[in-house]
Amino acid sequence: VLVVAAGLYLLAVPGALALRRRRRRARAGDSSAAHVGVAWTEAAESLSSVGVRSLLDETHRELARRAGTAVPEAAGPMHELAQLADAAAYGPPSTAPAGAVDAADALAGRVRLAVDATLGVRGRLRRFLDPRPLSSSHRRRHRAS
Repeated sequence: VLVVAAGLYLLAVPGALALRRRRRRARAGDSSAAHVGVAWTEAAESLSSVGVRSLLDETHRELARRAGTAVPEAAGPMHELAQLADAAAYGPPSTAPAGAVDAADALAGRVRLAVDATLGVRGRLRRFLDPRPLSSSHRRRHRAS
């Protein structure tokens, strides 16, 4: 019974996390601003693995600054992503600079890689199996998404 329960856990948690990511991207639809917001959210979720959690009253730039302190390799990409996220969240509706979605996705990927390098193999495995990101209290949505 214990082995079956462990096997179900190993399938359920990573699967649920992947499903949530796919749904978030699908909800963004054709909105460039929403897609940039998804990239921001995914980068922020990556940072939570190293203890950098987004605060409710914190701006994109403030989180980027704190992230750069905790993961120096993420400082540049987070700062650029914060600029894109600010423009998406507070700029005119559904207008984002050309290439903003691709740039935001690439920057979020660079943040994820920097966090992965900081975590090491054990930390990445722990993050992969951690069910906490599935709870609603663990998440903070980007203002434009």
